[in-house]
Amino acid sequence: MKLSGVPVAEIAKAVGRSYYTIRNWFYEAGPVREEWERLRQERIAHAQDIIIGSAPRAAVRIRELMETEGAVALGAAKDTLDRAGLKPTERLEHSGSVILQTGPIPEDAPGWMRGESESES
Repeated sequence: MKLSGVPVAEIAKAVGRSYYTIRNWFYEAGPVREEWERLRQERIAHAQDIIIGSAPRAAVRIRELMETEGAVALGAAKDTLDRAGLKPTERLEHSGSVILQTGPIPEDAPGWMRGESESES
């Protein structure tokens, strides 16, 4: 009953036991708890198998949507890249030096600071 989503209170009423007795059976250590956990894990594994089995069809469908025009195609393309592990960078990191010039560039400053190419320096 619990696997079908029946609340503990309804299970207690159906089997003629108190709410707390049934709750303890499911949430405290013991044979009912062990069996409940085994069945729950079995259902989770089954759901995962269904999703994994659907992945190839979903990938083909995403590819079809990418070939359409508009926002759907853009979303499908982004989703495909995300699933391939190619998510866009959320933050850019800079490890070099930064020079801030707040006034005119001095005459004796290196050429690159004045916007000159290496050949002009």
